Amino acid sequence: MIDSWTPTWRPSLALRRFTADDADLLIELEGYATEGSRALLGKAFTELGVRTVWAATMSVNHGSRNITEKLGMMLADTIPAPSDMEMIEGSEHGGVRYEITKEQWKQQ
Repeated sequence: MIDSWTPTWRPSLALRRFTADDADLLIELEGYATEGSRALLGKAFTELGVRTVWAATMSVNHGSRNITEKLGMMLADTIPAPSDMEMIEGSEHGGVRYEITKEQWKQQ
């Protein structure tokens, strides 16, 4: 991970930058998740120079999946559940990864 940026007003919403072109969007809040995530996407693409932002969640986490889809993120891949999440109900269904590029974000 290169760096990370977390708004001071909501520490449960974060953007983690892994490479110069790649960042992970962490969404762990209720109420303002969509609005806060939109702000982080804007920061990633306009101020930080990121080309792709991705978010991963459990397949059964429909709330997080709905947020990523509202943001214009597209389903990119299915992923296995990490071993530290195997005790969580629904982990047997694995996870999903959503992505959005700067070009896709600009077209919204």
